[in-house]
This record gives sequence, C-alpha cells and structure tokens, in this order.
Amino acid sequence: MIFFMYLPRVLWDRMVLDVGYKIPERYSTGSRERKAGSGGAEAFLLAVVCAGRMQDFETSAIAKAMDAANVAHVFRTAYGTLMPRLAAAAFFISLSSLGLSPSGAYATVDAAAPVKAVMDATVANWSGGDSDWQDIFEASKLAELYSKDFVEKYQAAAKFPAIDDDGISPFDFDVIVGGQDACPLEDVTITPQAPAGPITEVVARFKKSTCMGTAAEFQSYTSVRFEVTQSDGKPVIDDILTVDDDGKTNSLKDMMESIVKEQQAQPQQPQ
Repeated sequence: MIFFMYLPRVLWDRMVLDVGYKIPERYSTGSRERKAGSGGAEAFLLAVVCAGRMQDFETSAIAKAMDAANVAHVFRTAYGTLMPRLAAAAFFISLSSLGLSPSGAYATVDAAAPVKAVMDATVANWSGGDSDWQDIFEASKLAELYSKDFVEKYQAAAKFPAIDDDGISPFDFDVIVGGQDACPLEDVTITPQAPAGPITEVVARFKKSTCMGTAAEFQSYTSVRFEVTQSDGKPVIDDILTVDDDGKTNSLKDMMESIVKEQQAQPQQPQ
C-alpha cells in the first residue's frame, strides 16, 4: 500500500492537473468539467487518495473554474464507482502480502504436509524392512503435526494403554491401516480437498492387502480422511476419519473420548 501513497508527480499531473485533456474541445467549459467529474472522477479521486494532495486538487479545480456543484459531483461519482474498487484492490493486496488467497486464508498453507509426514511413517512401518517402528503419536510428532485439541484428547486417552499398564498407546492397532496386519502399502496418494471454513480435508488413499491374494477384496483401496486446520500459521491434523467394514465413518477424536469415558466409568480397583 505504500506504493500507492507515493505515486510519481507525473502521474498526478496527468490525472489531476490535465484531467480535462481528453475531453473534446466542442464541449463548453462547464460541460467539459462535468464530464471530467463523471468520466475522470476516478482519476481525480485516485490521485487525491493515493497522493494525499487535497490542496492541489482544490487549486486545480479553481484553476479550471469548477464550481462547488461540479466538485461535489466529482466526489459523489468517484466515491460511488472507485472506492469499492479501491477497497477490493486493498483486500487482495493485503491477502497477497500475507501469502493468502481470496478463497480463504486456510487455502494457502500446505494442508498435505502433516498428512504426508504421517503417511511416510506408516508406509515405512509396513514396508517389511528392518527399520524401527515409527510411532505417529510420539511426543515430537504430537507437537508438530496435530492440533492442540487432538493432542489433549490423545494424552487423556493414553493414560489408559490398550495393551497393559506399561503400554504407551491407547490403541492396539494401526489407526491408519485400520488393523493389526497389512502388506506394504501400494499406490499411495495424498489429495487435499477444497477448504471448508477452517478445515481442509486431505484424503490419503492406498492399497494395504495386495500381498494377501489376487481377489478383488485384496486389491481394493482404503481411504483415510484427515481434517487439517491451522495453528500458529502452520497446518496441523485435527482429526482422522476412517471407514470400518460396515461402511461407518469413525472419528479418531471421538474414539479417544470414548476410551476415556469407558475407563472412567469402570469401578476403581482397591489399592
């Protein structure tokens, strides 16, 4: 916006001092000034607003014998036509300066980034290699890849390990592949969807059972939907949605809340 505040003097001269320049001589002085007020109103106001030179405008108006009615006409016309355009331009410039897009601030971050990190770890876990298992919910990943609300729900559920008291996870299965067994993942794709308010859904699609047989059921795709939002300007996963064998959509956040409620409802063991 600073650029507009300091337009070169030559632009001012062309737009204000010579605003009657292109109006045919066959019109009277009064008609020419009225046409300048309508056809050149945008030029007048743009120069006045951007250069902040009201005094020059007044001097120019007087020099061209513009009466008060014509001056008022200029501003009425200009405000009615130019100001909405200036406001829109300022809006788009502001978004651009922040690296945002007019379709929504949440459209511009790389929503797929945290999902890719989770899927990379999952692919490595099921690759059949000798590498260590990567916990997609270990502390550093929780801090980097997930929303505050997700982390709070996970930490609450993790107080009730699925395996035994020494376990670290509230789940006894891989929440991405949806089970305790899988083949090396194949044909993995990660596709961000159109943003819906603060949420961008990112769909991870893959085959997880191809090594189990050639039947259609083993060659089918599994889809996992990640709801991604922003936290401190970076994309983070707020929920993970999967579909079970019955076609029901399950929210991982809902599942974690259920774990806590079920455990808290159980009778306390005597110490």
